[in-house]
Amino acid sequence: MHKINRYFTIGVEYLFSFLLISGKIFLEIIIAPSFDEEAFKILSCKKNIRLMTLDITLSVTNKQCYTNVNDGLLLQDIDEYQVQEADLRCVTHRKPTASEIKQLMFAWNVVKHVKSNAIVLAKDFMTVGIGAGQMNRVGAARIAINQAGDKSQGSIMASDAFFPMPDTVEEAAKAGITAIIQPGGSIKDQLSIDVCNQYGEMAQYIAQGAKAVGLNVQHFTAKEDIVTYLKPYAEKECMILIKGSRGMRLEDIVEGLLK
Repeated sequence: MHKINRYFTIGVEYLFSFLLISGKIFLEIIIAPSFDEEAFKILSCKKNIRLMTLDITLSVTNKQCYTNVNDGLLLQDIDEYQVQEADLRCVTHRKPTASEIKQLMFAWNVVKHVKSNAIVLAKDFMTVGIGAGQMNRVGAARIAINQAGDKSQGSIMASDAFFPMPDTVEEAAKAGITAIIQPGGSIKDQLSIDVCNQYGEMAQYIAQGAKAVGLNVQHFTAKEDIVTYLKPYAEKECMILIKGSRGMRLEDIVEGLLK
């Protein structure tokens, strides 16, 4: 099944349209290059849905945009630049995985279209939390994290501007976010970088210490995987040590093991 991003880059066909209306996804608008006849009939049966076609092959001819400013007019170039993986620079001790980089690139394309101060959380190529139009960045981050709920665990964060203070990174770490993409440029950039390194090193040292005394150390990003892995050990009445962020919600893991 195709993940839903901002719009579809392929035509919507019969089987996919059936999956869309039979799932738990709340849809009001679907934009796609085309809808085949059967898909159109199926999707049209859904109440209050709007179907729109868009030719994504058309190139933008107008390279400038205009905005009214009191009695004047602001003229500026359209931001058409597409950030590439080669443009990214890792400034922390831990480097993002190949999977995280793909998620970061996806979230960066999304946050570009969110009103500043903007924060986007993404997971599995889907937005799970958006904080937009706030007076400060940490406020936008908290909104995005609260909106994501449990899905913030193992997600990544994109910010449309730099972090003036490390408080946003603190909130991200507590929520279980594993990687952040942001343009940088604050005079206090290093404070945010230090917080990232601090959280990463704390987890690393705990794991190293446990391995040094012969303990079996595993790393997970989803609570369901933890429960599945631990079930056999829990039945043998072994002692289990779990280190997790606030976003992990350890009580959910305990509840899963007791079922």
